[in-house]
Amino acid sequence: MKFFSLICFLLIGLHSSAQAFSFVDTSTILVKTTDESPAHWYLEIFNDIAVNTTLRWKASFDPNLPPQWVITFDDQNNFHNPVNDGDSADFTLYAAPSFPQKLIIGGILNNTAGTASVYFDIYDPADPSFVQTIEYRFIITMGSGTWGTNELTQEEQWYLQSGRTFTFSDDFNSNEIAFYDTSGKCVYTSSIDANVITVPSTITKGVYFIRMKSGNTFYSSRIVL
Repeated sequence: MKFFSLICFLLIGLHSSAQAFSFVDTSTILVKTTDESPAHWYLEIFNDIAVNTTLRWKASFDPNLPPQWVITFDDQNNFHNPVNDGDSADFTLYAAPSFPQKLIIGGILNNTAGTASVYFDIYDPADPSFVQTIEYRFIITMGSGTWGTNELTQEEQWYLQSGRTFTFSDDFNSNEIAFYDTSGKCVYTSSIDANVITVPSTITKGVYFIRMKSGNTFYSSRIVL
């Protein structure tokens, strides 16, 4: 009986001290233009002990990060928007996901070029002796568009919103407009006919970004449905 208890104790000790997670890659570089906002990519995190495990992330920003950028983070438990320097949250590292779990960075660029990194410390809050720091480096250059240079003025000039109905100038007839959610996923597109579009009720209420190209100019704005 004592021998069995000793084995159990050793097994528990080995399990508690085992490193719970790992990364194959710990940094990624996003080379984008301001036309490609929101910019997002991911790093995969792997479970090394085959047990659902609570981990914590904590963000730290490069001092050169442009204040116009809005950083988001998806740990595949929750989508965090925005993420600020020093923010942290717990998430579950799943034991056996169908696909490797991804930690997804997002950057809403607001027509601002720059080069900067966002870092995340990943660790087990119950055993913070091991910390893995991952880096997402943004290299953003100016795109061909001019959208967002003076966003409030442009909003008044290029569309009017009344609820779910958007009215545009004659110059935008037959152009296509796209709606993106805050994760960067395109959720709706429509051709502008007779200066007006009405967003269907199947698009849920919330914050979206609308984007349209007219000639060589991109137009984009944040809207609320």
